[in-house]
Amino acid sequence: MTEREFWLEAQGARLFVRRWIPEGKTRAVMNIVHGLMEHGGRYRACAEVLSAAGIEVWCADQRGHGRSATEGGNAESEGGLLGHIADKKGALKTLRDIDMTHKTIKSALQKEGRSAPLILFGHSWGSFLVQAYLEFFGGSVSLAVLSGSRGPGGTNLALSAALLSVFAAIFGARGRSPFVYRLAFGGCEKAFAGGRTSADWLSRDQAAVDSYSADSLCGGLPTIALFRDVTSLLRQIHRTRAIERINRKIPLYLFGGSCDPVSGGGRTLTALVKKYRAAGIEDLEFVLYPGARHECLNEINREEVMRNLIKWLERHL
Repeated sequence: MTEREFWLEAQGARLFVRRWIPEGKTRAVMNIVHGLMEHGGRYRACAEVLSAAGIEVWCADQRGHGRSATEGGNAESEGGLLGHIADKKGALKTLRDIDMTHKTIKSALQKEGRSAPLILFGHSWGSFLVQAYLEFFGGSVSLAVLSGSRGPGGTNLALSAALLSVFAAIFGARGRSPFVYRLAFGGCEKAFAGGRTSADWLSRDQAAVDSYSADSLCGGLPTIALFRDVTSLLRQIHRTRAIERINRKIPLYLFGGSCDPVSGGGRTLTALVKKYRAAGIEDLEFVLYPGARHECLNEINREEVMRNLIKWLERHL
């Protein structure tokens, strides 16, 4: 596997991108959209497995995340602050960044005299973005994968939106509030209260949790605007009329853990699968791993998780 790094010029921001290229023939290209308060470098091990199967991987550090936030020279209002996507319309700008990445992938392949199907993979917050992308931008996607996602239910989003508007007025878009953080992540941490760390909800693998906790580009307190972006996106993507916009011919693969607090132990994810099927999406596979927590790619059974993902991809390539 060959790793390349470069900067992508998006609208109003520069994004740091990692590209992992297989040594042999490329069968497909996967664009990974990472989760909240993490970065693309955490997907290197996943890329190694995919590369061995002939799948090229791209992953951009989103605005307000990873090296895009710390080294991109972006204005704070456009993602140059760790934990802050943008002062306004952060989710929409990130969706446009994903679209720009897809255009860059196509251009790169054309220059190299190649073509390949495009796979869109999203984890956690990234999976919410993928859901939205399929609803409003999804024409270029051949296959889609949702990891550690959630569906409708479990949160009073209207109340959350109202509270966030109040806090934004008090602290500003770039302000940070431990109270808001507890509202958003307190349930996740409480689900594993008494554990070794506050990040135990991510995985049963202690080494993976420790690696996350020790990474200066992971964790931390997001801004009020970032929480507002998450809430705004979740209020839109699970509406029936939004889901009905998805191209029914795009195969979907969803997987998560039965002990993932983000999906209510898989409950809201199961509800999402039902909504997708009711909308006419028939080529859909759902795997719920018993005992697994939020990051199945970093779980103690990650080899099984990757093996099942590869099998699904190979059936559809």
